[in-house]
Amino acid sequence: GVSDLQNRVLRVTDRERFQDDALRVYRAVQFAGRFNFTIDPESFRLMREMGEDGMLDRLSRERITEEIKKLMLKSPKPSVGFELLRELGIIERDYPELHALIGMPQESEWHPEGDVWIHTMMVVDQAAKIVRQTFKNPNDRLSVLMGALCHDLGKPATTKLGEKDGIQRIRSLGHEEAGLAPAGRLLDRWMFGEDIKRACFAITEQHLKPNVWWREVQKGKLTAASYANAIRKLIKKIHPVPWQILLVATEADHRGRGIPGVDTEPYEEGRFFAEIVAKEELDKEPTKPLVRGEDLIARGLKPGKRFGELINGVEAARDRGEVRTREEALTHLDALLQQT
Repeated sequence: GVSDLQNRVLRVTDRERFQDDALRVYRAVQFAGRFNFTIDPESFRLMREMGEDGMLDRLSRERITEEIKKLMLKSPKPSVGFELLRELGIIERDYPELHALIGMPQESEWHPEGDVWIHTMMVVDQAAKIVRQTFKNPNDRLSVLMGALCHDLGKPATTKLGEKDGIQRIRSLGHEEAGLAPAGRLLDRWMFGEDIKRACFAITEQHLKPNVWWREVQKGKLTAASYANAIRKLIKKIHPVPWQILLVATEADHRGRGIPGVDTEPYEEGRFFAEIVAKEELDKEPTKPLVRGEDLIARGLKPGKRFGELINGVEAARDRGEVRTREEALTHLDALLQQT
């Protein structure tokens, strides 16, 4: 045992006793991820046989979830554990949403590292590194990590060969929205709770936005005011998921690629995003409308269906960037009232 510890090797000491509880397969996986251990060949064969014999099927979702949680939160590189799950055949058999990423090609200009599985593992590892520096709350860390795992689950359904600027490209248009359904199915195989699920959905659906908008600002295609309004709408849409969780996930996605230097260079997209949020106070009461019921009552209206229509009309103008302040909102409200 001492020599195995020194050599960082996990070994089954009693074949029969080990099989008494199939959860030990998952525990071996998370130990390997947490402590950078390898599994000795004979033990590896036993664990694979246990999976093939259906022994893992009897495990409860709660117990499996706890091992995945430990793998995510306590591993410097959770990919070590997920690679073991793949090699043991568990990914293929029990997690088809993840298995579909293996061998799924990506555009080499953006993803020279290889297929979507490789990219996802790199993103999860980057997320594990960043959350340790960013969040103290384990649920915040887990939200980012699980979102990183789910963020590209829509690529298998949307990836195809297309043409851009006369050049053949591998494209995955719409993979963000397409990823919501497989993300839901994957998360339902575990029991992480609704807060984690909401964060995963927000990250899956919105992970491209901060980086795309920043590039559009740099190219002059998006004004500062339009950029700020886009962020405000995004924060409102993902509420109550904190925007910081989404932004850390987008940073991990940006850094988790095989482009030289991308893992260490300043993440200007995130810095600019956070700077605008602070400057414009965009996260201050993000879901609260600028016009309130008392404003309508003050104008002689009685509570009813019309209240909602007018408030929504002002908010729609706000989303279009036509209204920014409460004063402008009240002016727009008066204009709407004059039209009816």
